[in-house]
Amino acid sequence: MSEEPPPIFPEASKLFQLPESGDVKLPGMHVYTEAVPQKVNEQIFAQQHFDEVKKSSEVGQPLVMDFGDSGQVIVLVFQERRLNLSRSCAVYAVDISPISEVMGFGVSLLPLDENNHFKGEQPQVQFTLTKDRFREQGLGTRRLLILNEVNKNLFHQYLKSGTFASHHPGVEKAWEKLVSRGFAVQEKDGGYKFIK
Repeated sequence: MSEEPPPIFPEASKLFQLPESGDVKLPGMHVYTEAVPQKVNEQIFAQQHFDEVKKSSEVGQPLVMDFGDSGQVIVLVFQERRLNLSRSCAVYAVDISPISEVMGFGVSLLPLDENNHFKGEQPQVQFTLTKDRFREQGLGTRRLLILNEVNKNLFHQYLKSGTFASHHPGVEKAWEKLVSRGFAVQEKDGGYKFIK
């Protein structure tokens, strides 16, 4: 029987803590000048395969936010077309530990029309997941904040939860924390959206 590897981080510490004040200072995002780690590309390819992405092209250069001892988040943006012919601009955020292990990942989608122009809709979380041994460390909340920042910077749009949060208690917990700290609101349909 194989044993679960020991945690990389001390049990009592959190990799990301949302301050009580509602203000958060994320590190600056800059162009990732190294080769994107193979594990990041594999994670994105697996998600694209699962989502039935038929055609994909990277937009711009990979970006990174460095959280020091709490790892990095590498962000890649793609224009995608799915088997159902829907088009979108997809933002992938992959959490990498200091020893280059994937800790979690998320993707948001901004719908595009048939000419690859924005349809005027807000971007929504398509999927987000923290690997088991990194749960309860604040990574899901951090990833939602980063996906929102990227969507604000690139598309001038705030991120919405879509229907994904209501089906995943851990994701809904992260959104509830963001609401309680003034970053997001819950909408009448039960979904969530960032307001800053």
